[in-house]
Amino acid sequence: MACQRIDPVVYECQELLETINNVVIEAQTITQSEQMAEGEEPNLDIWLQAADILSKGSEAIANVNIDDSILQNYQTQVSDIYNEQAQATYTMVEAWQKKDLEKAMAAQARAQTAGQLEKTTGESLNNYCQDKEKELPSAP
Repeated sequence: MACQRIDPVVYECQELLETINNVVIEAQTITQSEQMAEGEEPNLDIWLQAADILSKGSEAIANVNIDDSILQNYQTQVSDIYNEQAQATYTMVEAWQKKDLEKAMAAQARAQTAGQLEKTTGESLNNYCQDKEKELPSAP
């Protein structure tokens, strides 16, 4: 039985999605324990670690080798979103340290906006990759 050659775009999709999933899992793992009660002070170390993960993840996503132009566009969007989430989180931590509630709330809103964009972009990326997989010829 001969090995089937995988479509390059499907392979690139898998590589990109795997890199994104690793970032998401790592960020969720670190922040999972950080469920604050109303009025409770956040653990800034955890949020700094999460921002670092997002920042490094943004770089890792940008560094995935991709030739497909549509996939490159998704790659740039997701990398930019994670970078924005990281920067907003750094700003939020700095605002919490300075007890600047207004700045913290603005940074949190930035992070939430990026989170919504992440959701819609991620859904579009998944749909694109699933469509590419459907285009593959079936095994005999």
